[in-house]
Amino acid sequence: MNNNLLNQKNENICPYIGLSSDVQTAMENPSPQNYCHKVKPSSPPSLTHQREFCLNLIYTNCRVFSTEIRKPRLSELAEESPKSHKRIPGRLWLLMGIVLLGAMIVAGVVIYPWFFPPPPEKVITPTAGTVPAVIIPVDETPTQEMVEILVPTDQVWVAESTLIIEPQVQPTTGLTPIPAFTEAPPHLLLTPFGVERVFLLHRVTAGEDLIAIADKYQTSVEAIRAANYNMTLELWVDTVIIIPPNQADMTDITPMTPLEITGNEKSVQELAAEYGISPELLGAVNARSTEYRFQIGEWVIIPRVAPSPT
Repeated sequence: MNNNLLNQKNENICPYIGLSSDVQTAMENPSPQNYCHKVKPSSPPSLTHQREFCLNLIYTNCRVFSTEIRKPRLSELAEESPKSHKRIPGRLWLLMGIVLLGAMIVAGVVIYPWFFPPPPEKVITPTAGTVPAVIIPVDETPTQEMVEILVPTDQVWVAESTLIIEPQVQPTTGLTPIPAFTEAPPHLLLTPFGVERVFLLHRVTAGEDLIAIADKYQTSVEAIRAANYNMTLELWVDTVIIIPPNQADMTDITPMTPLEITGNEKSVQELAAEYGISPELLGAVNARSTEYRFQIGEWVIIPRVAPSPT
């Protein structure tokens, strides 16, 4: 390598080519140790550039050598394609994206009604002798205490007369009427029970006592004990108890027992017969009709009514 080192450069080598620390000394052959001191900061030209310009007589044709007004950049000495490509700034890309997105939104707002026009408004014309009717689509059935009798046509409901719907009264049998219950999902833990009084089922965890449970459900220890039939003084982990949430006063409450349905499904009437209570009472407490069948895994609250004296 030292044989290629020229301490005294000849006229065939560019005067600006030299070692990084000594411009008067250069490598005779193309080498990364040859630096161009014309550029600031000094940097090594590419090996191809050194071979074609720096280390032969045509160094005067080098763009860097002939530049006097400005300081040339190192990129002018690097091996690059004849045509340089300008990079589009990131902000310009962002601006173009925002403009394109805005144009798409405007186009969607303008074009959407053409392809998906809104359904025509269905109106009715009041007939003679009737009050002005409201606009009611054909696919909706009007239901209210005082309504007009509306006859469906191809497009609208036509009002003909006025009808007052009287509430239906269930026959009384000496007992409190039981409300008509609709189909509902099975009762699980923490699922509300009942209609007039609401109850929940809570599974006792480690470290819980009646005071903490009562505070959690905004009730009282006395109310919890009143709602649970033959409740023991000590709580055991995993015991399921009945909670009257937000009900501190449990006057005249019937004590009850929680029961999980296992084995086979049971109807309200079958389960009422097992515990000697009326199906109406069992259904009312659990918000179920007397024809309902309790499913496997469903929880039931059993009222424990004292037997009538004979």
